[in-house]
Amino acid sequence: MLCAEVLRHLDRDDLAVEPPAVGDHEEGSRRPRGGDHLVRLGHARRHRFLDHHVLPVGQQRDRLRGVEGVRGRHDRRVHARVGRQPLDQRRRAVEAAGPPGEPAAGHAALDAGQLDHRPAAGGEVAVQGAQGPAGREGSLDGGEDGAVLRLEHEPVGGRARVPARAAVNESVELVKRARKSSAASLVNAVLRRAASEAKSPVERFLPSNLPLAERLAILHSHPTWLVEHWLARLRESATLALLEANNRTPRLACAVHDPPQRDAIIRELGTSGLRIEPGRLLKSAFAASGGSPARTEAFHTGKISIQDEASQLVAELVGVCPGDRVLDLCAAPGMKTSLLADDVGNGLLVACDSSARRLETLQKLLPRLTANTPAVRVVRLDATHPLPFRQKFDRILVDAPCSGTGTLARNPEIKWRLSVEDLERLRAIQRKILSNALSVLGPGGRLVYATCSLEPEENERVVESVLAGTADCRLLSRAELADELPKISPLIDARGYFHTRPDLHGMDGFFAAVIAR
Repeated sequence: MLCAEVLRHLDRDDLAVEPPAVGDHEEGSRRPRGGDHLVRLGHARRHRFLDHHVLPVGQQRDRLRGVEGVRGRHDRRVHARVGRQPLDQRRRAVEAAGPPGEPAAGHAALDAGQLDHRPAAGGEVAVQGAQGPAGREGSLDGGEDGAVLRLEHEPVGGRARVPARAAVNESVELVKRARKSSAASLVNAVLRRAASEAKSPVERFLPSNLPLAERLAILHSHPTWLVEHWLARLRESATLALLEANNRTPRLACAVHDPPQRDAIIRELGTSGLRIEPGRLLKSAFAASGGSPARTEAFHTGKISIQDEASQLVAELVGVCPGDRVLDLCAAPGMKTSLLADDVGNGLLVACDSSARRLETLQKLLPRLTANTPAVRVVRLDATHPLPFRQKFDRILVDAPCSGTGTLARNPEIKWRLSVEDLERLRAIQRKILSNALSVLGPGGRLVYATCSLEPEENERVVESVLAGTADCRLLSRAELADELPKISPLIDARGYFHTRPDLHGMDGFFAAVIAR
């Protein structure tokens, strides 16, 4: 459908949309592919954090196939070769080079952090007391040698079902195959020593005068700046608990999309061999273990989806009622969108995102996750620019692009991509999006600003700075939210902000603020 036809279609639903001015489209950009309702509005400059934290179902499915490590010589060669690449490049390299039909084992190892839980020092692999060629002590500062050392640290450390002798031998062979024969003796010496000292506490090898942040960063495989950041506002015990939670396998939570049939769906999942635990707060949520929900009939028919319970709680905060006009900014790939669509009834839900590719994913997922797709209109736009809607909305969800520090247990690679400067850059983007969203919130309406970040720079400070310049909007109080949603009240702080944390609640770390006009 052509852009003008889409705009007319939206007008028929009483949603007035201002077409973009000439020159708004990027020069040389392609017309986005997708379904009938996909239209690009305004600027769509990509920011590397604008592709939001909820993973496409294909990646979720790969994760659920089990973390079984990297099996076989072929897989280890591939992982040594790609271990230094960014995660998205590593995924493609592992899938392209993996054994036919078995890309998931490599993906699982990457997703579980086997290549991303590394010392806080980053790329350098220190060689302490190991004699390399010509009797030199030294370091391997990257390349395939360093990747091999990081890859084999797990087996020789005694945390995998691989004999240390076999792991060392395999590592030396990998170095030779990479035409690094001169480093083979150094790798052999380092790993043999690591194997002999594997049962010793790591603290034994750290200097006694090492600052607390550096010590915790090394022991728990987090960047030092991030540990310092948390220590500055949390107690040492709370920071330690958070670090430990980030290194544990997270609970696999799911959402039921047909609440009246919940009990029947749970029984059906039980017969497939899954162990089911009830949600911590929501009746529509549950946790699964002992198998993959993505392989069940309930998943393929859209009765359930894989979604953390904290993410489901954010959708609850929006408080959508049948007949509402709802705006979901940063909507792709559509997990929260599907929950909002279930509640909007004969109303209107406009789902927006800046990425055509992710909107295509949303359009493919929605028919499986909700029966109310006729209520959904999909619009491509960049929410950091003024929004093109003339009509106001009753409910708005701003699921803002963020650092994702609340999801490090699921996405360990994030922490090695981030820097402290990113927080300020993201804050500027988030302020623009929230300000623009408030401009189209109608009288008596409600807006939920949410992130999966634990950082005040992206959360409270964004909300407070925007509300300071908006006279007719206010933050709902804890009492108001507790009265409306008593089951969520334990997660609301004294100022009215919603918080979850993996170490405290067994969920991803989310933040939300509920703003009323």
